[in-house]
Amino acid sequence: MNNYKIQAVIVTYNRKEMLVECIENLFKQTYAVSSILVIDNKSTDGTYELLKQRGVLDKPCVKYKCLDKNIGGAGGFHSGMLETYEEGYDFAWIMDDDVFPEDDCLNNLVKAYDEIEKPVSFVASKVIGPKGEPMNIPAVDCTPDKNGYANWMDYLEHGYIRIKSATFVSLLIPADAIGKFGLPIKDYFIWGDDTEYTTRLTTYYGKAYYVGSSVCIHNRASARALSLYEEKDKNRLKNYYYHVRNSLINSKLYDSKKKYHKNVSANVKSMMGVLVKKKHKECRFAKLRILYRGTRDAVFGKYDVDEVENRLKIRR
Repeated sequence: MNNYKIQAVIVTYNRKEMLVECIENLFKQTYAVSSILVIDNKSTDGTYELLKQRGVLDKPCVKYKCLDKNIGGAGGFHSGMLETYEEGYDFAWIMDDDVFPEDDCLNNLVKAYDEIEKPVSFVASKVIGPKGEPMNIPAVDCTPDKNGYANWMDYLEHGYIRIKSATFVSLLIPADAIGKFGLPIKDYFIWGDDTEYTTRLTTYYGKAYYVGSSVCIHNRASARALSLYEEKDKNRLKNYYYHVRNSLINSKLYDSKKKYHKNVSANVKSMMGVLVKKKHKECRFAKLRILYRGTRDAVFGKYDVDEVENRLKIRR
């Protein structure tokens, strides 16, 4: 197995205890990371103080960067991956602060990368919840092969499945892909930035694979898939604006016009559903506002159009 220079990039915001546990799991990796870069989105819970208290920042391999303001997961990964690329690492291994990789997680990602024909956009870990439930399941790549069949199983005997997109939960991304096709879109802030970025890489750079033997636990408060219609946490509702908007922008970028217009229509129908269904009574107007604003802003370009249109090159 090749000896690569790998920087783990963790984006954190107000989850100091989980961040420490995440880093401790990185220290245990059987394939050692070269360094760990913590991007702190201006936490207010004493994250820096806890890292100092626990001796984490005394480790020479740990770097801590506190941003001037909270620019979301998208901005955090943009910053961390840019630094990783500019400092000459071979790979960025990216994850949130509530991700706990098993000891051989990175080893098995590297092993997979070495075994697969290049170019490889990224390799992704199998993600499970605290109780072993499936989480962050990537989209399988069903692109037809020469004979018309989808060949997502070309490395199935190795335990690898070809995928089209994935979330930013334990992805190993080669620096060459970052250099050639840019960074996550900062303006996305949260949710959908990972789908856009990984779809961008598999569209323009190369294939990507889901590695069954590389496992991490995603210790998210809720193991349920994101759903505005099922969301009951009022504190999380505001983030769904980005989910609605960014999903439609992604559809505009990568889907056919027919599918994009179908998705716009689906959002309009969802507004009607929120308006009349009893289960939405408590947060009805908040959800309507989110659906309306997210759909409107995506359709009429009320976002950083310049960053989106120039996403295929590194922008600081």
